[in-house]
Amino acid sequence: KNVEIVFKSSPFGSQSHGYEAQNSFLLYAFGERLLIRTGRRDSYGSKHHTEWMWHTKSTNCITVNGESQGKRSASATGEIIAFHTSAPFDYVAGEAGRAYGDKLKRFTRSILFVKPELIVVYDRLEAPMPSVFEWRLHSPTKMVVRDQNSIQVTNRNAACRVSLLSPAELKLSLTDKFDPPPRPRVKLVEWHLKAQTPEPAKRVEFVTVIRPHRTSERPPTGAHLRAIENGYALEAELTSGRALVLMRASDEGRVQFGGVSTEAELAGLRFDRSGNPVDCLVVEERKVRTGRGTTLF
Repeated sequence: KNVEIVFKSSPFGSQSHGYEAQNSFLLYAFGERLLIRTGRRDSYGSKHHTEWMWHTKSTNCITVNGESQGKRSASATGEIIAFHTSAPFDYVAGEAGRAYGDKLKRFTRSILFVKPELIVVYDRLEAPMPSVFEWRLHSPTKMVVRDQNSIQVTNRNAACRVSLLSPAELKLSLTDKFDPPPRPRVKLVEWHLKAQTPEPAKRVEFVTVIRPHRTSERPPTGAHLRAIENGYALEAELTSGRALVLMRASDEGRVQFGGVSTEAELAGLRFDRSGNPVDCLVVEERKVRTGRGTTLF
């Protein structure tokens, strides 16, 4: 249906032209840019080039105490730790903790695409010291921000609704200003959302739902996240039924909800309108497997 998620977590670091942040992502839909990397090189080595475009804050990623991953560094590396593509689901996970040097012990980002309409982004971060985390999002047009559960991006015939389901009480700010801006000859307007954790913490998990859709369509909006033992359970409406995603926050243990139980890192199920399971996906470390009409985990 012409929805594209681009994800980077690279062993080549952030050197040369590959300076976008590890574990950052882009979203295109129906031929339009929705969630983007930002800035424009006015000249090599300018303040805008080095302090915005090389900085993690310019991408759809996470900063720690406002600080970036290593800039233009071969040691600021990431790694794709799992990948799967199939007709009902796509899945990718990256580990980018080492890209932050001594600021982070872990940054694991998992993206589950329940095709064609639901994207779940699950971030697990761990720092050696209590830290403030800023979840960043960028768009080519002005976002409509009602609250952290209702953020809308529209660009011509494409749109997406973003819901930051966890953690609660994020501090939101939206601006079209670059810090620092490009030189005056560059006429560029892009929008930047920052969702900041309310208090310093050593560990945090972000759970985000993104729903790409055509502007002529009204997608389902229902999504409910519950904290359960060892992790989270997400229930989300789909056009053809509903999805259930179980996410493990601990390094081991069982997560269970609604009669479904798993020791996997992540499990996703799709149900039809009658409540019958029609597809499932299970992530066990680097292995991803899928099935139809089964709840065997």
